[in-house]
Amino acid sequence: MECKKCGKTIADESVFCMFCGERADGKIVCGRCGKAVDGNAVYCPYCGKRLDGKTVCPDCGEVLDGESVYCLRCGRKLAGGGERNAKTRSAKTGFNKVERVLSPALLLGALITLFICSFFVGVTITLGSGTSVLSESATAFYFFGDAYSDLSSLLGSELGVVSDTGLSAGLYLPTVICTLFAAAGIIVSSVTLVIGAVKFGTSLYNKREIKGLETLAAVSLGGFLLPVVAILSYGSASASLSVSSTGISVKVTPNAGALTGLIISALLLVGTVTLKCVAQGKNAFRGSGIARLVCGAAAIIMIAAALSVLGKNFLSAKNVSSASSTGSIGRAKASFSASSFLFFATVIYAGTDSAIEQAGTMFTRAVISYVAFVLLAVLFIATLSLAVRCLLGGKRYKIARLALFSSSTVFSVIYLVLAVITRGGLIAYAGMIDNGTIAKIGVGGCVAVLVLSVLAAAAAVIEVVLCAANGNRSDGDRSDGSGESGSVAENSAHGASQNP
Repeated sequence: MECKKCGKTIADESVFCMFCGERADGKIVCGRCGKAVDGNAVYCPYCGKRLDGKTVCPDCGEVLDGESVYCLRCGRKLAGGGERNAKTRSAKTGFNKVERVLSPALLLGALITLFICSFFVGVTITLGSGTSVLSESATAFYFFGDAYSDLSSLLGSELGVVSDTGLSAGLYLPTVICTLFAAAGIIVSSVTLVIGAVKFGTSLYNKREIKGLETLAAVSLGGFLLPVVAILSYGSASASLSVSSTGISVKVTPNAGALTGLIISALLLVGTVTLKCVAQGKNAFRGSGIARLVCGAAAIIMIAAALSVLGKNFLSAKNVSSASSTGSIGRAKASFSASSFLFFATVIYAGTDSAIEQAGTMFTRAVISYVAFVLLAVLFIATLSLAVRCLLGGKRYKIARLALFSSSTVFSVIYLVLAVITRGGLIAYAGMIDNGTIAKIGVGGCVAVLVLSVLAAAAAVIEVVLCAANGNRSDGDRSDGSGESGSVAENSAHGASQNP
């Protein structure tokens, strides 16, 4: 017979040609599995190894020399040749399959946590006098009945002089807002949990990719934060008083239900982001990837801090001293939220002659400031929810985020201006400049809210600019790194093998 390699005549029983040393049947042996395959094959049909020793780029499918370190087409660094890339790609594909189930499972856990804790959202009010401490917790259920009973009793006894409808509304407005926000939190967490559970179960049963839980988790978190901030402001007449030698302190903090929901859901969301980054590998930090993670996380932290300050600080009075003919009789310091200051202004106006212009002006400004607080809180929560959604991956919502961050900053400026104006009215009403009853009234809380809002907006702008500078490929609208794009690369590689 003739050697299929060199064409010379050799014995019929020969396996190798005595002239060229190749297999007489023209086949070649795969270096990985050792099986004989057609000499014209590019890939081994048994194990998939490329037979010519060349490397295939896992990103673009370009066929390269086996010693290549970087892809000549896309610039991807090749980790040690085709065989090593194939093993790495296979391992990543396996992890991606696990991540695509585990990440939605963590998000579903966050939905369950927020749903359960939404019924127990509230504040803990701690009263201290010397060594005696009294602690009481008020949850969302308080605003579905007992809060209105307490207000009715208050108006009917101690504040019986509050007969004006407008003044009564000043006391009821924060209570109604807390009720609406508490109900909204429960409804939103319930609906998102039901939708998320159905999506997770049906997708898992049908062996499809589980999608959409990122958006549901962000929406549920926003709904959960609504009552947290409103109720925190409602109870935050945070004060530290010192009269004679007796010290009385009042401290208002989120209760265990609110803190548990926030901490556990935050940990689950961080775990989801971590899994996605591990699944993407180096792609998660390539180009604008690291900028997106850092700037997105920074913006979320800033907005969360702004919400915390917003709920507790509107005006602060320091070094308060009441003067009398015998001298100073007491000192105190206090910090008022928008809700607690509205209560304060209402009680002051009700207890004085309504003809006093300064008292009426202070009450009006307190109402306007509280409405501004509610609008700003809703805007901050919407901004935070969208930032969380973007950090979890998928669409970037650039225009929507920039609009929300910009609006938050503008409303923070308006809120600060209202605080300054209200401060001036309070000083004018009490005659603080003349008799030195109160040494200093500050708006530091509103300034802190504005600064944090500006920093968050700056982080969002930096992220958008860096993403634009790195082009559409780093923009986050691609499929996630080594998962789907890896399979596309393999298809490209096999397509290229038909025409090497």
